[in-house]
Amino acid sequence: MKSAELPNDTPSQEPHQRISRMLVRKPKTVTIRKLRKNHEVCSGLTQAHGLQWSSSDFLFRTFKKMCSKALMRNIGFFQVNFLATNRTLRYLMPSLKLMKSVSNDTKIEVILAENYRVTNHVLINLSKALRYLKKLRNLAVDVERCDKISDKGILHLLKGLVPLKRLSQLKLTFGGDEFTNTGIIYLSKTLIKLQKQLEFITLCFIKCSFINDDGLKKLSSSISKLAKAKSLSLHFCWLTNITDVGFIEIGRALSQLKSLSHLTLGFRGCPKLETDGFTSVSHSFFHFDQLLSLNLTFFKLHQFGDEDLLNLAKGVGCLTSLRSLTLRFAICKQITDSGISLITDCLPKLRLLKSLILNIIDCEKVTDEAVFYLSGKLESCSIIKSMEISFFQCPLVTHQGQGELLNIKLKYSELLNKNFIV
Repeated sequence: MKSAELPNDTPSQEPHQRISRMLVRKPKTVTIRKLRKNHEVCSGLTQAHGLQWSSSDFLFRTFKKMCSKALMRNIGFFQVNFLATNRTLRYLMPSLKLMKSVSNDTKIEVILAENYRVTNHVLINLSKALRYLKKLRNLAVDVERCDKISDKGILHLLKGLVPLKRLSQLKLTFGGDEFTNTGIIYLSKTLIKLQKQLEFITLCFIKCSFINDDGLKKLSSSISKLAKAKSLSLHFCWLTNITDVGFIEIGRALSQLKSLSHLTLGFRGCPKLETDGFTSVSHSFFHFDQLLSLNLTFFKLHQFGDEDLLNLAKGVGCLTSLRSLTLRFAICKQITDSGISLITDCLPKLRLLKSLILNIIDCEKVTDEAVFYLSGKLESCSIIKSMEISFFQCPLVTHQGQGELLNIKLKYSELLNKNFIV
């Protein structure tokens, strides 16, 4: 990727003037470095009318001037990765309101993840700035592992979303012990207020050890009301206090979203999640008549086994409208060849399936038998145009099994237009 150097013929210009000239003259790709001597603290990147900005104490004034001059009116993607101190962020956040002239298709992504300096005051200022962005349709905010952000800050952030009447795509990432059931309640109330406009929703909960089943029940009650949702992504990562009771409610909520076309679910390292919770989620698939894409990830779930795969296969087998299927099983110690065979048996039922991704990673009870059985079933799935299959770090899958994967690739390379990846 080529990058444009700073012009040498205008040494007297201010940094923000040089940036603005490049943004106007060369909208394709511009990389900005060393705005002053011995300062490599920030870089701005415009690519395909997008801007990615990593801010420090040194450059927040330049950022503010760019916003105020409406230099980013035609920017289609705007990402701010704040690595600055809390004092600088408190001044910088209100500058976002100066971007009120951005186009309707602009996406704003604010990443505060793993910044120990960020406090509630930053989210308060961000909330105030967001209220000015009336045209905003796509917003992502990441506050994972910000130890000084509490439920109070989350409340102010969520209040700033309510006035955004055009907001249709929302991605929120929460993480850390400071996010509790109280934050879930605030989130649920906000989702209900935005239920008539949200179409694409992504919610990630990472290492929130103080969230329990009561919080998940509140979340489920709001998810069930997202009648206009076309795409829903839910990621539950390392939630140590969530049991089957909470995930049963999630399954019931999903069953209410009958018009959903894209669904992504991630379960990672939830030690108390067992068969009843998985069964409820799998049974929710019976109610999806228009689902086109399904993406499921099961990571480090030592209690997840063949019985759960049986229920999952029953649910997936009913998705007759499915075009894309992604299944990832990693470090699931109880999965055997029988479970993989159950999943394989449901593939021929998906008559409209065009894309298949099946990743089996570090499942110590899976052997070559599962690979050969899968190979035989794929013969009746000739409609698939894109396929990715891997058995990675499975100790009982020998060279014979890997050889059979290679044979699948050679056999279907012509049929799959060489889009097959092993």
